[in-house]
Amino acid sequence: MHKPLAEMLEEWIASIEDALTQLEQRDHAQTGLHNLQAHLLELIERDAGVTAAADDLLSTATAFHEGDHPARARLLREAFRRFQDRLQSARLSEHGRMMGLE
Repeated sequence: MHKPLAEMLEEWIASIEDALTQLEQRDHAQTGLHNLQAHLLELIERDAGVTAAADDLLSTATAFHEGDHPARARLLREAFRRFQDRLQSARLSEHGRMMGLE
């Protein structure tokens, strides 16, 4: 059975949001950072805009994990929104197609 790309992206974004929530909790921050790295770009074709947004989100998440700046939560959410905006033009990768997504 094939799953539409839009539905897969919604689930994938929810997984990334869960990772960000973990990252915001000190006891689960390392797990959240690991999960974020695991989810980014796993099922979509890489292009310059999406890759740049993913790199921005990952570097912001790493800085969030390592820092203590008062605006870090806002900066993390803004980076996530930029990543989501870039996903609007995303195309499914070969790996995603092999998993039965369409």
